[in-house]
Amino acid sequence: MPISIERLMLGMLTYVRGSPGSGFSLVELLVAIAVLGLVLAILVPRFTRSRDRSAVTACGEHLSSIATALQTYANENSHLYPATLSTLTPNFLKTVPTCPAVSSDTYNAGYSKIDDPPNFTVLCDGTNHSGIGYGAGEPWFTLTEGLGPK
Repeated sequence: MPISIERLMLGMLTYVRGSPGSGFSLVELLVAIAVLGLVLAILVPRFTRSRDRSAVTACGEHLSSIATALQTYANENSHLYPATLSTLTPNFLKTVPTCPAVSSDTYNAGYSKIDDPPNFTVLCDGTNHSGIGYGAGEPWFTLTEGLGPK
């Protein structure tokens, strides 16, 4: 039995527009949006924590670089450490690094030295890394203990 052109056109029109009951209902759309919101609520804090951890890692690397520069300076200057970290530039450090959590110099304020016996402490001054459980003045680097807290 041949299909008439009118019937064929009506079928194509129905296919293009869809039948009246073929879309998503409001309840289905709301459930999909709620599930998406729940997934985002779970993932966003994890990304934030991950970013904070990477900032602490970078901060520790900066402290290690400063400590190496301080050791080199002391070896060339009768085992005495400089009064300020800015003394290390440009011969031992290109620039005094900045804390990646706040993009400012927190290491100059956290630097202290002792001449007898020669020792130093450099720390990230402030509470920049409190988002992942670090307290004020953490992380730090001392000549005797190295990078901390462990």
